[in-house]
Amino acid sequence: MFVFVPDRRAQVGVERLLRERRLPLDRVRFRILPPTRVPDQGQGPAQLKVEGTPWGGQYGFELTTDLTPWLAQGAWRCEPVINVVDPRSGDVVGGSPGFWGRQGWHPCSEDGQPLPFPWRGAWNGRRSDGTPLPAGRYEVHAGLKVTLKTGRVVWLLAPVQELTVP
Repeated sequence: MFVFVPDRRAQVGVERLLRERRLPLDRVRFRILPPTRVPDQGQGPAQLKVEGTPWGGQYGFELTTDLTPWLAQGAWRCEPVINVVDPRSGDVVGGSPGFWGRQGWHPCSEDGQPLPFPWRGAWNGRRSDGTPLPAGRYEVHAGLKVTLKTGRVVWLLAPVQELTVP
């Protein structure tokens, strides 16, 4: 069986869970599939709203943008991507879509009309292996990855925001 994980830390966490449940590791093959990274520069703006309940460790994200000009250019695949980045190391430590959640794209429109906004996601404040993230300040990088029918990819980016993990 193949198990896809975002990094080596997640692999160690899955191996630990399998051992705790006394399941054999000899039939499991891991493939590291890093999360999509939000680039530093994009072709258009987006807005990000970060909501959190620090005492509960749950953070919500809401990404909005105007797709109208991109629909006219043939936008057909939209993938909202939110990275929580540790500024000390530059590593993606969380975000949305989650490491274990459904990843992938959505159609940008239906019958020529943009799909309902905003795109929402959540993060539980934990690393890829399930351990809590150390207290501190982190950066939230967010964008909408839009694929045009020509195959060209454009990014609509929100300004970077800070997130404090207590």
